[in-house]
Amino acid sequence: MWLCDRLLLLIGRNGFEMPDGARASARDGSVLHGKVWATSYASLEDNERRHALLVRFPTTVSPAGLELRKEGRTARIAEAQLARGTTDLRSLLRRHLAALDESARRRFLSMIVDGVHEELADTASYSLAAHLNQIRDALRPPLDARVRTRHDRQTVQVERILGIDERSFWVRGWGVDRSGRDLRVELISPEGHRVSLDSAHRHARPDVDQFFAGADAPKLGVETGVKHGFVSYFELPSPSLISSGWIAELRDPGGDGVEQLAPPLETDLPAVRAGIMTDIKDFGDLEAEDELLCRHVHPALTRLQERLRSSTHADTVMQYGDPVASPHVSVIVPLYGRIDFMEHQLCQFMHDSEFRDLDLMYVLDSPELGDQLANAAAALHSLYELPFRTVVLNRNAGYSIANNIGASLARGRLLVFLNSDVVPDSPGWVGRLASFYDATPGIGALGPKLLYEDASLQHAGLYFDRRPGTTVWTNLHYYKGLRGDFEPANVSRPVPAVTGACLMIARSTWEEMGGLRCDFVQGGYEDSDLCLRLLEAGRDNWYLAHVELHHLEDQSFPAGARLMATAYNEWLQTHLWGEQIEQLMSDGRFQIEAVALSAE
Repeated sequence: MWLCDRLLLLIGRNGFEMPDGARASARDGSVLHGKVWATSYASLEDNERRHALLVRFPTTVSPAGLELRKEGRTARIAEAQLARGTTDLRSLLRRHLAALDESARRRFLSMIVDGVHEELADTASYSLAAHLNQIRDALRPPLDARVRTRHDRQTVQVERILGIDERSFWVRGWGVDRSGRDLRVELISPEGHRVSLDSAHRHARPDVDQFFAGADAPKLGVETGVKHGFVSYFELPSPSLISSGWIAELRDPGGDGVEQLAPPLETDLPAVRAGIMTDIKDFGDLEAEDELLCRHVHPALTRLQERLRSSTHADTVMQYGDPVASPHVSVIVPLYGRIDFMEHQLCQFMHDSEFRDLDLMYVLDSPELGDQLANAAAALHSLYELPFRTVVLNRNAGYSIANNIGASLARGRLLVFLNSDVVPDSPGWVGRLASFYDATPGIGALGPKLLYEDASLQHAGLYFDRRPGTTVWTNLHYYKGLRGDFEPANVSRPVPAVTGACLMIARSTWEEMGGLRCDFVQGGYEDSDLCLRLLEAGRDNWYLAHVELHHLEDQSFPAGARLMATAYNEWLQTHLWGEQIEQLMSDGRFQIEAVALSAE
């Protein structure tokens, strides 16, 4: 029977045998060559030997006969035989495969999965995935799947399975085997792929130990050294397209075991990311070489962020007022969660004549607010009469992606990345930044002085220090919280990094660096990563003391929304740059005591 228009499944008796790897030829106006997978089994029904072949053709075919060849052997099937043998999948499974023993079922299912995954990878066909699911359920010998109790010898539970994309997944769960042996758990996809969790991150689960504590059985958990919990990132060779039906199996060396149906697959990317971040909080050790983060979290979140990047684009771009013909500078402001800050900025920008010659752009990373933004933008342009653009993304993708898309639409030679909660202290600040930038050879990124509402210092350049009690490097601001006129903060100087809350960079340099790295989660460390890459490329990052703006820190993106992300971003920065940061901060120019002394 045809599993799809390029995959033919054949089952026959003695005389039909053809080894795995044979080549198939079919005539459909011309000769088409296909690849063959094969297995054989003894029917428990009549004790006859049967042979199963899966043939994949390179294109859609309705063959007028089939010829199979390998090593001088040939088997021919006439068109009439093919027509007579055609049946539906349910009938084939019931008539030919229901009586197979466990070993034959495994071989047959393995042949199907191996032969189909290329087709599934090429076509992402849901109907083919559904056929595979039907074959899996018919052939897979089920294990004990009854409701678990604390007296059971073996128990396995999948608490959640997350779909990063159709091939990349995250699973969290636990399993108990009272024999005291380490877990041997496998996941089975709805399409029949088996995934060993031998390389999963294992961790203690005191809640599981407590649940089983009253059972009349050997002790669990820390008393035996067995870690019942598992978390794992894994990939499949072809897509899994069905959202329900994942199964977890736990077996002992003798083959006995239990199984459990996993909850439905979660595929909403913000929920997937939140699930992974929760597992970091619950089970991770935020040290540079932590096994959970290195082997599982990092590849999972990198893949998730890449999917966000590749699937995000500017959905609508609206120009308000006449665009500036040849702007010298583009000012890019990302908006997330709230749009009211746009008015606070525009009412300040209108008093600055430079903004009538700039390319000002607001990039909305909350598309659900698109209508509100359109209404507000029209009214604000009518009121303040400044030209600006709005860009609405098709999905929420995060700080780095929003800024990268904004930069791709910018028209200026210099780019200014500005948080929506940053407002100027006086007019002309963009021009002063640009003049300093153009006059400074070898400059990378440039940042001004940023002040809180009470005129205390928020930013006078960034440096790095280890978070107390850890090996993780975090970002700190020179003199944060001191008086805005603190003398050392009044000195313009090279610094390790500057904040992305207000950062100027040449467009050519930005493009050379490839923009902001998208691996960081929800914003916070992309700016320091960019500055570290600029230093690596031989450019200096500068703090400009005589340009002052006010920053209502954490208002454009409240701190509560990024608490879990911050810990991961610090770990990732250390993972990527730990050695370079250590060398950088051993340079006396950047140590905070030396900076203060140099200003005296």
